[in-house]
Amino acid sequence: MPTTLQDVAQKAGVSLMTVSRVVNGKDNVAEETRQHVLRVIDELGYVPHLQAQGLASGKTRTIVLHYPLSNPRLFSNVIEMNFITGIAQGAADEGYYFSLMTGALNPPDLMKLCRSVHADGLILMKIALQDWRVELLREHAYPFVMIGRTENNQGLSFIDLD
Repeated sequence: MPTTLQDVAQKAGVSLMTVSRVVNGKDNVAEETRQHVLRVIDELGYVPHLQAQGLASGKTRTIVLHYPLSNPRLFSNVIEMNFITGIAQGAADEGYYFSLMTGALNPPDLMKLCRSVHADGLILMKIALQDWRVELLREHAYPFVMIGRTENNQGLSFIDLD
């Protein structure tokens, strides 16, 4: 069974709130107490529960790449693979998880993805000049970037091949 915050608090002889403050890097903990709690965390091998942290912070530390493919077996373009592996490596380097979605989305599915807090942001590939995904995300102020560009890129972040 994994070590919990309660286990750390009990072993350290401090409150659950104090352990939470230490784990979350809050500065309203005495330095001596912080060091003691950190030693106990190390001793017990405590690892924060990422889903619980995500619920508390409202952040998932996940980025989703939407790359719609009509047939997943068509995934063979070296340039596209370089983008995908580069995104995955960049996400990992920054402590983010990476998800790849290759299926087609419709507007309700895209909004469900955004509202469910499945990801902190999206990366869109296979952009069309008039791309409904871009307009919907823009309208709802959901964070996204594009690999490719639309007809109106004003205020948008994108990269494209020249």
